[in-house]
Amino acid sequence: MISIYLCEDQDLQLEQISQIIENHILIENLDMSIALKAKSPTQLLSAIEGNKTSNIYFLDVDLRSSMNGIELAEAIRKSDPRGFIIFVTTHSEMSHLTFKYKVEALDFIIKGDLSTLKRQVISCLDNITQKLALASPELQKRFNLRTKDKTVNVAYDDIYFFETAYAAHKIVMHCKSQIIEFNGNLSDIVDQLDDYFVRCHRSFIVNLTYVNQIDHTKKMLHLKNGQTCIASTKGLRLLKQRLNEIFPDR
Repeated sequence: MISIYLCEDQDLQLEQISQIIENHILIENLDMSIALKAKSPTQLLSAIEGNKTSNIYFLDVDLRSSMNGIELAEAIRKSDPRGFIIFVTTHSEMSHLTFKYKVEALDFIIKGDLSTLKRQVISCLDNITQKLALASPELQKRFNLRTKDKTVNVAYDDIYFFETAYAAHKIVMHCKSQIIEFNGNLSDIVDQLDDYFVRCHRSFIVNLTYVNQIDHTKKMLHLKNGQTCIASTKGLRLLKQRLNEIFPDR
């Protein structure tokens, strides 16, 4: 999970930015979280001391402190040379200082009305998500779905199986930390997934990674988390074939 650090000495601005970020993380189910809402540079620098991971930073430029936001970014770079730094300020004329201090900022957001601020912050988060996915192909392996009422974005490794719900055109996705219900059909879903996912029954798609035992007599799959999935004769043949291809030594 990627940590996000905020540094803003104005309470209202701090809450507005943090709320925008938290809502976007929730809606898009991003693998991010706000680690700190700091009001001073020293508070933020203390929090990341000894840090070995790359983080995201939203920094106010005009901090009423011995260190402004750009100087804070320069100090952050010593601990986090590859982190993503975004400046948020009312002073557009200060943007040239980011080049002077060589902090390699991702963006320079000018504070305006709330809707503009929201759009710019979300744009930064989406940009970072894309950059991380390009840097690590594993991060691209996520199930993404947008419906009229819901956005679903979950890593493949977090998904145990999909099943049809009792209600028509409803799908239930069983994950490590949550169960998500959404509109859709299994035929469309299985086409989006990689070879680790097999439609073992007309009502089930299972992640082979979590198949622990196959009961051929009862046509039942026992998963590592204790849950079970039904399998058809055709589904078992496909499952066996796929297992042999992916796990030849299993």
